[in-house]
Amino acid sequence: ETRGAAGIASSEGRKESRTEGELGETNGAAEIAALTSEVSRLRERNQELETELAQLREELNREATNRVNRELEWLDFTTAFSSLDLGASTGLVPFTPEVIGPILRGEDPHPKPVEPDPGAIRRRERGERILSSMGMLLRLEMVHGIDPLDLGSLAEGGGWVGPVVFRLLDEDGHLAGSLTAERLRLEASTSALSVTIVLEEGAERRAGVAVPFEDGIRRMHLPRVDPRAWLETMPELFSEADLKREVDDGLWELPRVRRELDRLLTLDAEGSVYRLRNLGGVVNDELCDVQLAEIGASGKVVRRIFADRMQLEFAARGMALTLFSGASVRGDEKRPFLDGRLRILLPSARQELWRAAILPGLLPEDPSESAAAADSGAKEVEGVTAAREPDDGDRD
Repeated sequence: ETRGAAGIASSEGRKESRTEGELGETNGAAEIAALTSEVSRLRERNQELETELAQLREELNREATNRVNRELEWLDFTTAFSSLDLGASTGLVPFTPEVIGPILRGEDPHPKPVEPDPGAIRRRERGERILSSMGMLLRLEMVHGIDPLDLGSLAEGGGWVGPVVFRLLDEDGHLAGSLTAERLRLEASTSALSVTIVLEEGAERRAGVAVPFEDGIRRMHLPRVDPRAWLETMPELFSEADLKREVDDGLWELPRVRRELDRLLTLDAEGSVYRLRNLGGVVNDELCDVQLAEIGASGKVVRRIFADRMQLEFAARGMALTLFSGASVRGDEKRPFLDGRLRILLPSARQELWRAAILPGLLPEDPSESAAAADSGAKEVEGVTAAREPDDGDRD
């Protein structure tokens, strides 16, 4: 009986074990089925999102294309509209006393047709050619952000074109605003390799808000641009000084002028010291094609200055150097002269030494004292020059 009871208990235990195993297998299969269903659902959702993303991209590209087409249509419309002469095409007569008088007297109120001015037509055609040349040069120089739409007509006698319209573009090439001005002229610096677009009596318009130019002028400086192509294709927009670019008239002994000017600059030891790096020549008491190096207290070059022209002047204290049409360079940054001019003061410069040196634009007061002052200056500069001369690595 005992063995029988033990056998029954063992049989019942095996049944319970089989039941628990079957339940575990059933639960595992259910979990796998649930996970498989969840994976399928996520895959379907991912496919839906990819389809939606593709549709959104297609819609975005379509909208971008439509925007560009609208801008081109607007450009075509404004160009065509600006070329219309509405008064001549419609024959409308202004309602003025000059017109009403002939009607009351029974006369013909319509004025005789006015023959077009050949000079005005030529100036307008020249303005269109300048527009084409400027657009091409801006693209060649990789200038982004501004796009000339209309430059109007060349002024009678030259000097400027107008009225002008520029588009302002963002970094993606989309329309961001506009610039309008009554006149446009150009400035060039051959020494600094730059061109400046000068707009007068205009405003910048962004988001429908127009902001007039400060002091009525907007200067757009184009650094690292060789101005020769601009001078050749658009000479009417530059000044006579930019066009002639005479570097030397042959009336001065250039080696002596270079030596004396560099010596006198070295004597001015208050603050930074300036050294003459290049002098192309002298024209009408102006020094042409000038390059100066500003040397700090450490003996290193901290700034280089390039100018087409430079004048020497006596200041209330010391001397003054006035440079025109150029730029200053610090490291890799080039900045044009503000309003096209840079003035450097040398407050510790001795005016009697500068008079004695007999430089362009400066005349000695007493020739008998000039030689003595010059000899004195030459002795003073011997020790200073050696102390202030920068290393060869700082030279241009």
